Amino acid sequence: MLLEDHPGIAKLCAFFLREFAKVTVVHSGERAIELLRLPTKYQLLWIDLVLRGKISGHDVLAFARRAKYEQTIFVVSGYETLDDVFDESQHNAAFLPKSCVLEKPMTAQTIRTSVIDRVWFELDLNHPHVLAECREMNLTPDQTCIALGAANRRTAAQLREELGLGEPAWKAQIRRLLCKLGLSGRSLQDAAILLRTRVLERMRVARPVLPWCCT
Repeated sequence: MLLEDHPGIAKLCAFFLREFAKVTVVHSGERAIELLRLPTKYQLLWIDLVLRGKISGHDVLAFARRAKYEQTIFVVSGYETLDDVFDESQHNAAFLPKSCVLEKPMTAQTIRTSVIDRVWFELDLNHPHVLAECREMNLTPDQTCIALGAANRRTAAQLREELGLGEPAWKAQIRRLLCKLGLSGRSLQDAAILLRTRVLERMRVARPVLPWCCT
């Protein structure tokens, strides 16, 4: 969930966050709390602290704390220092690490790096960096499915069923995959970690599509 009352900034932040996951954009604290009361659990809460209306970002953050929200939360402010953010509420200060506080103005690279470093998200097979890394690794379609599935926390049983492979064929595929990645004798989890690490590093250093600075 992205909570930002400035339409232009909300649009730009959502553009870059959608590189990692679906984004629900809300423009008021009232609407944010309304959605947080529902059973849906958002992978990430992005909260602008200074909002128009009766309910501020601090109020939304306090609601998330009281609800024991366990997902990653970023708070953003262009009008307060980090010390101001944490002086607002001692309870919120204990709930939120300082590394999750972002100050405006920020760059697209700041958004991307912050999400990569703190949020687990599924890798999309159609994402250009995923495609590029799999091509560079010279993976076959089945090997890509296996490595990417494991990187996205799919179980071996789920992947075997999706590919329709029996036990001997599955083991042969894993051996070939590990050999191709220079991981002979290791596990599928090692292949998953390698693929995920390389894709995230590619995302981290890539030039943003639309360089910008929000104020």
